[in-house]
Amino acid sequence: MKPLMALATVVLAIAMVPTTAAAGSQAVIKVAPKEIDFGTRAITDPPTDYYDGVKITNASARTLHVIVAAGLPDDFGFGLMPGSTCPVFETDPPMSSGDSCRAVVRFTPSAFFAGWHQTGTMTITATDPATGQLVTSVEVPVSGTGRL
Repeated sequence: MKPLMALATVVLAIAMVPTTAAAGSQAVIKVAPKEIDFGTRAITDPPTDYYDGVKITNASARTLHVIVAAGLPDDFGFGLMPGSTCPVFETDPPMSSGDSCRAVVRFTPSAFFAGWHQTGTMTITATDPATGQLVTSVEVPVSGTGRL
């Protein structure tokens, strides 16, 4: 019984020790807001495009190669949208420390998906420009619903 009690005490003591790495770590890439939610939008004829986006900031002390990609359903669009300033190609220049850009998503609700809550993800990937090694990856949920 005593060994079991000693083990429980050690486990409890370890669980209570603060982790300095987590407490001292800061985000390398900051994203605001944390999600893009178009809510419910009317389906129109001709179709109406709705745009929304996030501000992405290199919060690290070094230059990073930042790429923004998205896996989105059919009613969404991403890439070279109006107002979008973030890199979407591997050949785009690196982002200096403290620099920001805006990644924009388009939502054009269609009758085919009327009433469906559509979801997808925008992914921001930061790599070391010298080595190509992954530094961090941040996912931003994207959602919207079309209404007839």
